[in-house]
Amino acid sequence: MREKITQKRSQEIIRCLKDKHNMIIPEIAKLAGTSPSFILGIENGEDRSKFAFTFKHLMKIEEKISILVSLAELDKEKLIAEYAERGQEVPKDTLEMHSSLMEILKMGAELRKKARKK
Repeated sequence: MREKITQKRSQEIIRCLKDKHNMIIPEIAKLAGTSPSFILGIENGEDRSKFAFTFKHLMKIEEKISILVSLAELDKEKLIAEYAERGQEVPKDTLEMHSSLMEILKMGAELRKKARKK
């Protein structure tokens, strides 16, 4: 059986991809290697036993996102410093999206370690 992450976490990932990367459902489906109806099932909270990302989906998403976003850009302190240079504070939603994206990347790194041990 494929290991799944919670539906709530799956929904958070979709929300992050939509908000942070301005992605639409078909793009997210392609990124995860699944169908748009599967993504909609997660987003709408349908049958939790069927509609949640597996670790395989998460690894595909993380791999493709990490190609799009360099880790230097994800450094929270640098993000805060960039805003401070402009005399601004980082918007709360930006920090939340940053945290979500870092969580996705962290999970992907942990999954790769786990896969190497097998």
